[in-house]
Amino acid sequence: MNIKSILTGLFATAVVLIANANEEKIVKSKMSSVTVYSQGAQIFRTAYYSINKGVTEVIIEGVSPRIDPKSLQVKATGNAIILDSKYSLYYPKPETVPVDGLPLKVRRSIDMLNDSIADINYQIQGIQDEIDVLNATKNILTNNGAIRGNGKVNDSIQLLKEAVDYYTVKMMEINKKLLSLNRKKTETSKDRDAMYQRLQDLQNYQSNNNLKPIQVGPTHRITVTLKADGPVTGNMDISYLVANAGWIPMYDLRSEIASGKVNLNYKAQVYQNTGVDWEDVKLNISTNNPYQNKTKPELHPWYIDYYVQSYNQNREEKNRSGVKKMADAYGYTLQEVTVAHSAPASVGSVDNAVYADEFTQIIDHVISAEFRIDLPYTIKSNNQQHMVLISNVDLNANYKYFTVPKYDK
Repeated sequence: MNIKSILTGLFATAVVLIANANEEKIVKSKMSSVTVYSQGAQIFRTAYYSINKGVTEVIIEGVSPRIDPKSLQVKATGNAIILDSKYSLYYPKPETVPVDGLPLKVRRSIDMLNDSIADINYQIQGIQDEIDVLNATKNILTNNGAIRGNGKVNDSIQLLKEAVDYYTVKMMEINKKLLSLNRKKTETSKDRDAMYQRLQDLQNYQSNNNLKPIQVGPTHRITVTLKADGPVTGNMDISYLVANAGWIPMYDLRSEIASGKVNLNYKAQVYQNTGVDWEDVKLNISTNNPYQNKTKPELHPWYIDYYVQSYNQNREEKNRSGVKKMADAYGYTLQEVTVAHSAPASVGSVDNAVYADEFTQIIDHVISAEFRIDLPYTIKSNNQQHMVLISNVDLNANYKYFTVPKYDK
C-alpha cells in the first residue's frame, strides 16, 4: 500500500468521524407533568429519540424562555451515554419576502425579538436595584459611629468586639450577595447584547436588500449530546425550573349546624406566564419553595437589658389586671372563650368538581407537602388564575351558643 492510499484512507476516516460528531437531530417532546410551587414551577417533558453510531446532538425545542438553566436535568433509556446537556438560544437565518407580501403571522414573529429585549431590560434593572440597595447598606455600616470609633464603643472592649463581629458577618453576607448579583447581571447583559446584535443584523439585511426579513425566533432549545456504539432508540426525561408561575391557597368553609360538621374545600389558584401553554398535563401542587435558601442558619446571642424586661413584665401584669376587672364587672371568667358563628360565603362554586379530590394523592416530604392530582389540566400562559380543587373533607365541629343582653330600640 502506497502513501497516497494511506492518506486517502485516513482522510475518509476523519470525514466520517467529523460527520458523526456534528450530526444533529431535532426531536419532538411532550410536557408530561408540572409541579407548581409557591414561587415557580418544575416542568417535566418526555421525548423519543433514535440515533446512529457515534456522537449525536439531540435538540428539543418548545422550551420556556423563563427556564433556569442551572436546574436542567436529563435522563435517558437505551444503550447511550449522555455526554452533555445545555440550554441555548437559536437564531435561525432570516428569510426575506417583499414588504407588501408579509403575512400577519410573520410580522408578529418579528416583534418577538423586540419584546424579548424589553423584558430582559426589566430583568437587568431589577438586578441593578438590588445591587444599589446592598451598596447603600454597606455605606451605612461603614459610616456607622460604632465602626468609625465614635461614641461609647471605645470605652468598652465588649461593645467594640460585638460591633466588629457584627460588621464582619454583615459585610461578608452583603459581599457574597453582590458577587452573585453582579455575575447574574453580566450573564443577562450578554444575552441582551446578543439580541441587540441580532436585531441590528436584521435591520441591516433589510435595508441592504430592500426586503423585509422574516424573523422566526429566537428559539429556546435544549441540546443533549449522546454517544452510542451502534444504532440506539430510547426515551428521554427532561426536567427544569421556570419562573413566572405559582399558586395561591384558598379555603372554602361551609357550616351545617344540623349535622354538626364543617365542610372544608382546599383549593389552589394556579397561574403561569412562562411563555409556553400547559396543555392537558397532570399537576402537582407543592408547598415547597425551590428558590428558598436551604442553608443552615447560624444564631448569634442577643443581650436583653434587665430593666427593659422588668418594665415589660409590669406592663403585662397591669393589662391582665385591667382585663380581669372588666370580666368581673360583666360576670365572665378569663377561661371562657366565645366564638361567634356565621356561615361564610363560598369563594367559588365547585359543584362540577365535587369528586375531583378523589384523584388527589398527598405526599409528605417532612418539611413540605405535595398534592398529586391525577387529572389533566390546561393552563394557558396568560397569567390568569385557574381554580384547582385539592381536597374536600368534613370536619367534626363543636358549636357553642351564647347571647349578649343589651338595650335595643
